[in-house]
Formats: sequence, C-alpha cells, structure tokens
Amino acid sequence: MLKITKENKQEAAKIFAANPTVQNLFVNNKSEFFTSRNLAENSVSKPKEEVTEILRSSVDTDVSEETPEEETKATVNSKPPVAKPATKKPPVAKPTTAKPPVKVSAPVKDKAEEAQEPTPVEDNAGETQEPKA
Repeated sequence: MLKITKENKQEAAKIFAANPTVQNLFVNNKSEFFTSRNLAENSVSKPKEEVTEILRSSVDTDVSEETPEEETKATVNSKPPVAKPATKKPPVAKPTTAKPPVKVSAPVKDKAEEAQEPTPVEDNAGETQEPKA
C-alpha cells in the first residue's frame, strides 16, 4: 500500500474543498487523484502496492493555509470547463446567379428517315448482320 505524503494530503484537501460531494479519493504512486477505485487501480501495474484511499474525514479540508496563488490554482483546475453560448449566427447560403443547366437531346428523326434506314438483323448464332438492301 502506498504511503500518503504531505503533498498528497494537501492536494486531497483542495479537491475535497472544491467538491463537497466527494467523500473519498484514490491516489496512485504518480500522485494522480481519482474518485473511482477502478480507474485508480487500472492506472498502475501493481494496484495493491501503488494505490491508496484518502477519506475526507482523514484530511483537514480547511485550505486557508495556502497562498492565494495555490488557492486560485486549486479552484481553477477543479472546475469543469463551461461552454460559451454561440454568439455568431451560422452563415446563410447566398442565392446563386448561375443559369440552370440546358438539357441536350439527340436530334429527332422524322418517320420518313427512320423508314429509309435498315435495321440490323440477328441470325440464329447471335451475330448481327447488316440487312440486305
């Protein structure tokens, strides 16, 4: 089991002060703090030796001994980031001045031209033969 250092107790006191609903913390040998035992144990290779629990009742949560700079750092880092409301309107699509596409079709043959053109004939073998004139 990991021994709790003075620095770990001080950091735990800051976390407890900033988060009144948290009743226990878990710290690993890298001085990383967790509110979940599972996450703390998964952060190290030997959980029984490298993780320990710190209870709120075992730490003095009065952080008045800190310097103002440390106090500010503790409160800034422990608050989740707040999303800013969107102030800009999304861009509006501008109408285009492009002309609509022109539909191109094949030239139209009149019925007299169609009657004059011979149509290919298929024989029994599936080959196309030119019609006889």
